[in-house]
Amino acid sequence: MEKENDCIRAYYKLNKFSMTLLGHWPYQSENSVKIVTFLWIFQHLSILLPELIKFVEIRNNVDYVILAFSPIIYNIVVGIKFVNGSLNRHKIKITLDTIQSDWKSLRTEEEARILANYSSFGKLCTVGWAWICTTTIICYLLFPFTPFVLDLIRPLNETRPRQLIYMVEFFIDEDKYFYEIQIHSYATTLIGFIPLISIDTFYAASVQHACGMFAILGHRLRRINGAMSKSKKRSDEDAYREIVSCAIQHDKILQYCDNLNDTYTDSFFYIMGCNMISLSFCGVLLILMWGRIYDMLRNGIFTFAQIFHLFYYSFQGQVLSDRSLMISDCVYDSEWYTASLRTRKIMTMVSMRSLKPFLLTAKVYVMSLPNFTLVIKTSMSYFTVLKSSR
Repeated sequence: MEKENDCIRAYYKLNKFSMTLLGHWPYQSENSVKIVTFLWIFQHLSILLPELIKFVEIRNNVDYVILAFSPIIYNIVVGIKFVNGSLNRHKIKITLDTIQSDWKSLRTEEEARILANYSSFGKLCTVGWAWICTTTIICYLLFPFTPFVLDLIRPLNETRPRQLIYMVEFFIDEDKYFYEIQIHSYATTLIGFIPLISIDTFYAASVQHACGMFAILGHRLRRINGAMSKSKKRSDEDAYREIVSCAIQHDKILQYCDNLNDTYTDSFFYIMGCNMISLSFCGVLLILMWGRIYDMLRNGIFTFAQIFHLFYYSFQGQVLSDRSLMISDCVYDSEWYTASLRTRKIMTMVSMRSLKPFLLTAKVYVMSLPNFTLVIKTSMSYFTVLKSSR
């Protein structure tokens, strides 16, 4: 399947736009993918390498290390997202092909309405996450302008100290080339946050599609013994064919979820680890900056963004897990006791398979709301260790 149908245009337009900017959209030309990939890697390394060089230079100063660490982690996380999307374009294509195939397989307007509701929620997650990321990054980037604004509003006898967004080392005079370095940092930051929108929004939209297909499967299971022929023999035959169809559909949904999990599990593992460490450093940084409103607000925004980032992942995993568990309840609601023996056997198989929820994972870590709270607690534990080491 090489072309997008109406469902892509209706619910995945922003996903397509952001993924195309990164060369991750599976239907774009290979030449454009190569050009975009080269340009993005070049600009990302142009800010990450100077950050790492500076980090090595200040490694013996604990306070400076804490100040520099979180921005480095941010750029590493962005890089992980980009590399994961580039390496898994074929899996993303499988996901999109399956989504389009699922839309074509719908039988009734009711099923189309169910899937449309979930796809609309996925679109809402896409727009909402894009808005949150954009607002956060703009606020974070505006704070360095504070000294300039204050110099205009309430000028002092001397110019207020200027501050770069990142601690970087280009082996040039920072005071002389301050604006050039700052402009470069702004440009790479604005380009660098595109993977945050692209990867995370497609992840959420894909999860919501899976939830929609589980809901449609549940809808079919509940109606499996209804609206049948008055002839019992014909009714049994129709019910058997329908439950076999439902079992096949259940297997396809689980295959779709497996592919989705395989696409993200490796990157999620490294991202979760980075976020846990970064949250700990942000806590120490807030203590270092206590009383300096400007710095506290800037670091507070960054900390909030990381916490919400973890919550966003965990929420999607929790929703998919809960929806996969509901299939068993739908089997019980299907008047299974009126079905023939062979039909009940297939129903039992579907029910037993759905007793174990599908789990989105970051390798050994399960994406769920209970584990989200556990990550926050663990980060706070690391925070207390870092605080005591100062």
